Amino acid sequence: MLGWLTKVVVVLGVLGLLSFDGISWLQANFSAADQATTAATAAAEDYRSSHDLQHSYNAALTSVAADGDTIETNTFTVAANGAVHLVLHRTAPTLWLAKIRPLKHFTDVHAAGDAGPAS
Repeated sequence: MLGWLTKVVVVLGVLGLLSFDGISWLQANFSAADQATTAATAAAEDYRSSHDLQHSYNAALTSVAADGDTIETNTFTVAANGAVHLVLHRTAPTLWLAKIRPLKHFTDVHAAGDAGPAS
């Protein structure tokens, strides 16, 4: 039979793993929202000078590539006035959540970014 101290250690270990994944998921969501706005701003500024949709998309992608994020191409739009809308995709780094098939979709983080026309 396990002693009470062993049970406490096991419970604290499991809670620690759950907490790590929860905090990692929250951090990924908050930072993805900021990164999406940054990417949209970079694209809007680039579009102002180049008026080239592909070049603007590349500018947005370059601004997020260092973190391993991607921008969904079908969501990247530039309005006639130069305003940009995009959706950023990020995978939250987790210890166990990504390994459990029914829960794996929770690690996929999507964040919308909008930026008005650069002035």
